[in-house]
This record gives sequence, C-alpha cells and structure tokens, in this order.
Amino acid sequence: MNTPTSLPPRRGKPVLCFDILKSAANHSVPIPRLFCALCAVVFCFIPVQAAPGASGSSGAQPAPEPGSSAAGKSLEDKLPSGLLARWTGDGNAKDSTGEFDGKVSGGLSYVPGPAGRAFQFNGGDAEVNFGNSIGNFGTRDFTVAYWMKTDSRNPHEAILAKRTTCDGALSFLEIEIGGAGGNPPTGILCLSFEVGDYKPVYSLISSHPMNDGRWHHIAWVRQSTSSGNSTGLIYVDGALDNSRNYPETVDIANQSPLLLGQNVCQCCDGCRPYSGAAADLQLFSHALSAEEILTIYQAGKSGK
Repeated sequence: MNTPTSLPPRRGKPVLCFDILKSAANHSVPIPRLFCALCAVVFCFIPVQAAPGASGSSGAQPAPEPGSSAAGKSLEDKLPSGLLARWTGDGNAKDSTGEFDGKVSGGLSYVPGPAGRAFQFNGGDAEVNFGNSIGNFGTRDFTVAYWMKTDSRNPHEAILAKRTTCDGALSFLEIEIGGAGGNPPTGILCLSFEVGDYKPVYSLISSHPMNDGRWHHIAWVRQSTSSGNSTGLIYVDGALDNSRNYPETVDIANQSPLLLGQNVCQCCDGCRPYSGAAADLQLFSHALSAEEILTIYQAGKSGK
C-alpha cells in the first residue's frame, strides 16, 4: 500500500505550481495522484488570506471611530500614572481599574459622549454612587478630571460631592455649578473643600461659564507647595483657566459616599441635582502636570 505523498502546504501566501509538480515527480507519484497534483495548480493561483498575525500580514485593525466604545477604551493607554479610578459612563458605571464600581439609580440614562456613551442626568433623582472609600484624598495632592455638557440656566447645581452634612462640621469636597460666594454668573464651576470644625471653606471657580451646551473637559488639581501650603488649579479644555493659593492643605476624609449628580445640600442652600451629561470621570493620586492634562484632553477630544 502506497504511503500518501505530502505536497507543499498552503500557508499565508500562494505556493508556486512548480513546487507542487516537482514534489510529485520526485516521489514517483502514481498517475491518479499526479492528476490531483495537477489539479492543485488551479488552486495555487487563488490568493490565500494570511491568518491574523502571520508573517507578511500587517495585522492592522480598523481604527475605532470617534464616539465608539473601542475609542473610549483606547484612551486607557494614554492616561498618566497614578490613576485611582476611572468611570467612562459608556453604558454603565464600572470602574476601569476594577476597584470602585459605581451604582446607578433614579432616572439616569446614556447619551453619545466624547468617546463612547456618557451619563445623562435628568435634574431630578439621577445619581451615580461610587461608595465611601474613593475620594478620601487626605492631605495628598490629587486631580479630578471629567467631561461635562450642560445648557442649564439654574444658578446652583450639584456635580460631584463627598460630603456628610450641609454645614462645616466635617471635612468635605464638592464640585458644583455656582455655589461660590458673590453670586457668580450662571454656569460658573466651583470647587470647594473644608477641613471641618466650622473652619473657613476654600474654593476655586472657573473664569467663565460652562453651560453653553458643548462638551468641555475639566480638570481640578490640588498641588502642595514647598512652604506646606497648597494651590488649587482648574484646567478647561486642556488649558489653565484659574488658580488660587491656600494657607493650608485640607485633610479630605469622611465616611460619606462620593456622588455624581447629587449633593446633600440640596435640602438647605438652593442647590439642585445636576441637569446635563458627564463622561470619563478620572481620579488621580497626584497633581497632574499641564502637559499631562493637555494630553488627556486631546486624546478624549479626538475619541482615540
């Protein structure tokens, strides 16, 4: 019984017909098998697509379209070190680091965002609760960055807060639209934090309103100084917008959850729930540089 003859295998590129015939002749292939070998000549002219990653293939995949889920995930490679948590809002409240998944409640929905989808808050009961562990920065430097879009004309709305009571008894951190003293123009953003014990509240505001119905990238930074004090900075769309020096570094730590879209002071000071969209909330364990913030903004803006 004759042993089947092995012919040159077809791999990621066409084999030469000459190779097939030569192999058949060298092995004294019987006429029927020689006929089969000749038939293979026909197929050797049919292009064979290389397997992904095979030699001779670029293996390139189509670039993700801006606004797609794949585009949002590709931003991960461009983020600076020190990322504590990241919630893209792309259809859920999962933390990309796997540590601090959020819980969605109320009438929260999802809309197209800068990359993928985004949280949409209804100005009522919509909320994302990230738990009470994340956001306790203590006296360390930190950065809070996110995208937002609103056209609300309410003078005072919640955005992000880690606060127990609406007074100065305990330390807190909160980001709002309005809320600063002096009745700033509608749409001005305000970061506030306090050490507790009814001591003064330190705040920082944006230089211009953000309620123009467009997506804006916001980054709040607290940076320690050599003298033991601290500086607050706000970046808007990749550029420094405002800064302020503080005589001390507030110890931000409490057992209240970090909330997006709500604030405990809605009971008392006229603050309303957020009415607008938010996406790609990121918390970092240090003060990002101007160059790092610009990179995040540019990457998010392009959706890549």
